[in-house]
Amino acid sequence: DKGVTIFINDRLHAKLILAKYSPMSGYALIGSANITVSGLSRNIELAIITDNKRIIRDLDQEIRKIKIISKLYENKSRRRLVAKGLS
Repeated sequence: DKGVTIFINDRLHAKLILAKYSPMSGYALIGSANITVSGLSRNIELAIITDNKRIIRDLDQEIRKIKIISKLYENKSRRRLVAKGLS
C-alpha cells in the first residue's frame, strides 16, 4: 500500500495516475482505459504520459479538489492488487 491511495467518485470518469516525487515533479498518466480485463486487453484505448512540471502542478491541484468530494477506497486487498498491477 505504500504510496498508493485510491479515491472513489461516482461522477468522475477520468483515468489518472499521478506519481509525484515532489509537489511539482513526477509523472502523470492520463488516458481512457478502465482497469478491467477488456480495458487492458481488448479495447482500443489512448493515454499520454508527461513529466511537464506545470501539468503535474495543475493536476495535483485538481486532484486535491476532487478528493474533497470523493471517498477513500478502503478495501486493502484490492488496493494491494492495484498497486501491483494485478487488477
